Order: sequence, then C-alpha cells, then structure tokens
Amino acid sequence: MQNPSAYELVPAGDAAPAKAETAVKTVSADAPVHDIVSAANGQVIRVEDVPDDVFASKALGDGVAVILEDGKVYAPADGEISMVAETLHAYGITTPDGLELLVHIGVNTVELNGQGFQPQVKEGDKVKAGDLLCIVDMALMKSKGYPMHTPILLTNGDDCGEIQLLPAKKAQAGKTVVARYRL
Repeated sequence: MQNPSAYELVPAGDAAPAKAETAVKTVSADAPVHDIVSAANGQVIRVEDVPDDVFASKALGDGVAVILEDGKVYAPADGEISMVAETLHAYGITTPDGLELLVHIGVNTVELNGQGFQPQVKEGDKVKAGDLLCIVDMALMKSKGYPMHTPILLTNGDDCGEIQLLPAKKAQAGKTVVARYRL
C-alpha cells in the first residue's frame, strides 16, 4: 500500500503510532529536506512487514526495508561509517546532520558469522549515497533459506521533526528515494 503522505512531509509523530508522552520536535518550515535512497535494488516495504519481530516492532527504529535482489548493498545517504558489525551483516552510517542509519542485510544473517558478506567499507570511511557497502553471496543466502529483507532504519528518528517513509515500490539502489526527513 502506498504511503498516503507520499508527497508531503508529515510530523514524525504522525509517521508511526505515537509513544506515550513523546514530544514532537518543532521544525522550521525553512529546514532543509534530506533524502534517504534505497540501499539495494528491489521491492521497498514497510519495516512492519519484515518477517522478524525486532524489526517489525520498530525496536531498533522506524524505516523501510528493501528485499535485496542482486547481492549488492549501497549507502542510503552521505555520511560516515560509524559501525560495521563483526559479523559483517550490518552497517551504521551517521549523516553530516547527525541522523543515525542502520542498514541490516537480511533476517537472522548474524548467524552466518560473516560468511557470505564482503564488506567494501570500514568504520570511519566517508561515503556518498549510492556507494557500495557490501557484496552478498546470494546463492549462499538462498541455499540456507535466509530472507533477504534489508531494513534501512533511522535509529535516532525521534530526533527528527518530520519523517516521510515511501514504501511499496520497486527501487533502484542509490537513486530511488525511500524516505525524507527534516531535523
């Protein structure tokens, strides 16, 4: 289902069910709008539809997920690599304005202990949206039965005054906008 607010930013409190007593940050209408692009080629879905309770519950943050098709995962925004998981399946990126993103490749892929992942970046590297983060052995993932839903989460999204998520479309890595925000 297409996000009903697909063409305008909405207050962050309206993007997801509000938490009890959570204040929405006030943002100036002049604040710049920042885009987050798809981290992979594939279908973009709501994070609530990822077949994993931790992601679906938004315990790690709100966002979208891309069902990885071709084994290449890219940076969804400009920033600095703040974390590469020891098991090489997850990457943290901090944007210049302080938004913290998590790109998590697949569901339960931590169990592989790094097998099947070829990182192309390391902590401290500067990246641009669309830069290659990791190459994934899709044949291995398929043979082991791992779902390739790849969440792109705004782990500190509560700091945003406005968030717009754009799921339910086929995406091109590094080009298709899957979320917008204002800080």
